[in-house]
Amino acid sequence: MRWLILGTLLATACGGDKDTDSATAGTTAGTTPVIDTGPPPRDLTNLDVQPIVDANCGPCHMGGNVTSGLALDDIRGAIGLQSGQLPGLFMIRCEFPEQSYLLKKVKGDDDIFGQKMPSGGALTDDEIEMLEVWIAEGCTDAD
Repeated sequence: MRWLILGTLLATACGGDKDTDSATAGTTAGTTPVIDTGPPPRDLTNLDVQPIVDANCGPCHMGGNVTSGLALDDIRGAIGLQSGQLPGLFMIRCEFPEQSYLLKKVKGDDDIFGQKMPSGGALTDDEIEMLEVWIAEGCTDAD
């Protein structure tokens, strides 16, 4: 008997109503549905993405090797740098990954000039996602 009373009290407190029919039971007028907007931001910094660049871009874009005029010893150097291959785009445009030529190159987008990067290999999907999230979140600088 106690359980029946407790169940009735809970049902009433949670929006249940003896006068509702079975078609509307469990709903409350005026409620807003919960919308999943995806995972929360990761708060990535340049220190999180630099190892990806070091491992994949280093042979051609670091130290004494600066292919196509792009030095990536520090990924922040590509922020706001005009693309020499696709005028109108920056190598990295913070908060706009779809307008960042470096990301287009590693993804192999159709509108890139030349081949997908890095030559002789490819970034993993997770590495590409990390770069994309870092750019989308504003290219946070750890320094």
